[in-house]
Amino acid sequence: MSLHTLRVVPLAAAVFLLLGLVTAPATAAPGAQSPPPGSNGAPAPAGLELLDMLDDINKLNALNPLKLTPEQLDQIIAVTTAAEEDYNRKLTALKLDPVRKIAQEIRDTKRRALAGGEITKDFMDRVAAMGEKFLKQRDQLDADALVGLVSKLKTILTPQQVSTATQLIIDQARITPGMRTSGTKDKWFNAYVLKVFISYPRIVPLLKEMRAALAADSGAQANAENP
Repeated sequence: MSLHTLRVVPLAAAVFLLLGLVTAPATAAPGAQSPPPGSNGAPAPAGLELLDMLDDINKLNALNPLKLTPEQLDQIIAVTTAAEEDYNRKLTALKLDPVRKIAQEIRDTKRRALAGGEITKDFMDRVAAMGEKFLKQRDQLDADALVGLVSKLKTILTPQQVSTATQLIIDQARITPGMRTSGTKDKWFNAYVLKVFISYPRIVPLLKEMRAALAADSGAQANAENP
């Protein structure tokens, strides 16, 4: 999920965002995902798979220094998945509840429009206002999701891991043109969680891959010790 700063959007964009006719940029729960290439049963194009791998490598560069244990990975997968489901449920309600209240009017307006009738300014203005309200509510939902996930991750990670994560994001900011490195360490850890866990649509599958890799390594070591 990416957290959005509140912005003024054109009338048409507000309407489309509310009605779900366009896709807002990666507004999702932590790790909320679009269906991956090939999820319909067909293999994903090799080029897209390679791009996914490059994205994964970038995130592993931020995750591996934490030296997460299998138990921590299990816990993080669980809380991230739960947060995703909770966010998606709340986001769906934000989108649909106001629309359902004017369901018949929407149907009637479409029927008139198909017959060449006028779409009234009053209708468009009210839908635009609903869209603007949705954007503000979604921003708050995004912020609440970040705070909630940060709180849960701090109960799973050690203080040293939190410190490592914080330093990683600060170091990245230092080499990024135009980025400032001021602010409290708590805010920088929030930025780490946003960048690594919330903004990345493949975070849950990647965490599961990390967990499987640790299990495979443990099995290989056990076999080596007990030939």
